[in-house]
Amino acid sequence: MKVHIELDLTPQEARELMGLDGMDQMQQLFIKSMSGEMTKEGYPFFDMFQNFVKQGQETLERYRKVVETTTTTTGSTKSGNGSEH
Repeated sequence: MKVHIELDLTPQEARELMGLDGMDQMQQLFIKSMSGEMTKEGYPFFDMFQNFVKQGQETLERYRKVVETTTTTTGSTKSGNGSEH
């Protein structure tokens, strides 16, 4: 059995759904910090950004697996005529 759920959410609502509400303040602090660091000579912004993106991708993958695990059923649901429902 496959279940598809479609959510029509604003970015703020999606953050709240995933338990990430209050991220606006952290994002503003991050942007302020980065804008100051980027003006320093020789700052490895690109390397830092790659690590940041990689961590974000890993977090989303873990979240996807959790959602997939909680929405996947185990066992067979075949009927007597051999077709799946």
